Parts: sequence; structure tokens; C-alpha cells
Amino acid sequence: MQVNSLKLEALRPLGKWRILDLKSLMELSEVPIGYWNLHKIIKRFEKAKVVQSFKDPWTKRKMIYLEALGHGLLGVEKNCTISNETLLHDSKVSLVLRMMFNRGIFKEVLLEHELSRKLFFAGELSPDAIMKGEKNGKKFSMAFELELTRKAHERALAKAKHYLNFSLVDYVFYQFCSEGLFQSYKKLFLEKLPEGWNNKIMMFCNTSLMSSCFSLENGKGFFKNREVSFAEIF
Repeated sequence: MQVNSLKLEALRPLGKWRILDLKSLMELSEVPIGYWNLHKIIKRFEKAKVVQSFKDPWTKRKMIYLEALGHGLLGVEKNCTISNETLLHDSKVSLVLRMMFNRGIFKEVLLEHELSRKLFFAGELSPDAIMKGEKNGKKFSMAFELELTRKAHERALAKAKHYLNFSLVDYVFYQFCSEGLFQSYKKLFLEKLPEGWNNKIMMFCNTSLMSSCFSLENGKGFFKNREVSFAEIF
């Protein structure tokens, strides 16, 4: 199959962020291709099974991600592959992390497929991402977890305890999309985790996450045993 290399390079950001809407892909790409031209290119690449797409059920945006052929043509890691079961979750992880990265406090973002499994363990104990930043002259690393659905108590506690004993991250950022889920995890952690857990694990709820007008400032958080705003911490 012959592929125009310039058009293929327009897909390069998908190797980093895994799944993007068309507008974000255009903005992140270093190839100067307009929105409607990119739209046509994506349609051709979908037919060629270089990329695949799905429509976000809440925002109605078309989300693009690489197929196995796309990984090979771009030379990106195969473990960047996305399963059908995690499409929505992974698209929201990408969205939140890109918005946080744009604030300037964070210097590096490593998504799950970029992390060393030897460092962060395999399977369920691996974070959605690790963010490295600097605030007030002090460097820090922070694990990121996006929770869209309620997990079994034992599973949620096992991961939280893993983070508390894991010295390679200074903080853990839990992002929730609903008040009910946020309060459920908060109650569980307050009851079952050792004293001082909230000095390392911060929890944020943002009910605008599923909407087309998502903003980091809309959420509220719980950190160091008090309610905080996102802007207050970051």
C-alpha cells in the first residue's frame, strides 16, 4: 500500500495521546493541514484500516485512534493499541491530561503505554499516566487515575494502598466524573486507608467531564483533609 508520508505524519500525535478528536489532532499535528482536508484524509485512512474512529456519545465528536497498521506505518509502540471496552475512558484520559499539561506546571506526561511495567507493575496496578512537574521550585511526580465507573472495594483499596507504599510518585490524582462516585471513593478511603493518606492521594470531581464544555476549573477537590479547587492546587 502506498501512503503519502506527509499525510501520514499528520497522525503522529496519536502515537503519543492515543485517541484525539479531529480538531485536537489538527492542532497538535506539525503538518499544516486544515480541518476539512484532515477530515478527508482520515476518511481515506479509515478505509485503508490505518485508523479507526468512534463517536463520543455525549459530545458527539468523532474520536480517532490508530489501528495496528497505523502503528506499523508510524513506527510507534504496539501497546498503544486501544480496546473497544476502554474507548471512552482512554479518550477522556487524553483530554484531561492535555488540558493539565497546557497549564505549564507540568513538564512531561507519560501515558500508560509509555510507562515501564517493571516500575509500575502490570495490569490493574498500572496508572493511567504519570505526570512530572514543578511548583515553587520543587519538582514532583504524580500518578493519574480516571474513574468513570465504580470498582469493587477490594480492587480500589488495593490500588490506593499500592500508591501509598510506592515511593516513585509523590502524589496521586484521582479524577471522578460524578458526585456520587466521588463521595463513594472518599468515604471508602476515609474508612479504610491509614491516617495521612490524603496528603498523597488527592481526589477531584468534575461533572462537566462528559460534556462538550469541560473545564478543569469546574471541579472541586479533597486534599490534605479539606475541600480545595483545582486552581488552588495547580
